[in-house]
Amino acid sequence: MPYLQELNALLQQGKKLVEGLLPLLSQQHALLKTRQHQALAELIPPQEQLLGQIMQIEHQLHNLLQQQQLPMNRDGMQQLISRSSGHERLLLTENWQQFAEPLNACRQQIKVQERVLYRNRQTIKTLLSLLKGQIKPQTSVYQANGQAKRLMSAQLIAEA
Repeated sequence: MPYLQELNALLQQGKKLVEGLLPLLSQQHALLKTRQHQALAELIPPQEQLLGQIMQIEHQLHNLLQQQQLPMNRDGMQQLISRSSGHERLLLTENWQQFAEPLNACRQQIKVQERVLYRNRQTIKTLLSLLKGQIKPQTSVYQANGQAKRLMSAQLIAEA
């Protein structure tokens, strides 16, 4: 069946692309932690290229499932693989797992990086607002009775 050969070829291509994306994402995460933004910016074009190619593979997989009148999800892929026989089924299942599981790990890593970037952005926004005087800095200190007392910075300097 020619569609099974096409499926196998797509899964193998996808597997290679994901194998290239995983270390790139790990490297980006390390650079995010150390705030090496220049080096991080250099990794974005290869990441975008790999993501674009992976999206093309996913699109082709969706088209293949649609042609076979199967749902465009994991269940549809399992149904398509189950149409093969013996050795071919084992090979397709292995290739599917080697594509889908690392791809899911990439998605999770991208979500983590998005959260880190969002937090960094919020921190910078707050700091800029403080510098512009749009937000008055408030500091809390604990009194002897354990209650928090809010102090403005000028008040804090005066009491120090």
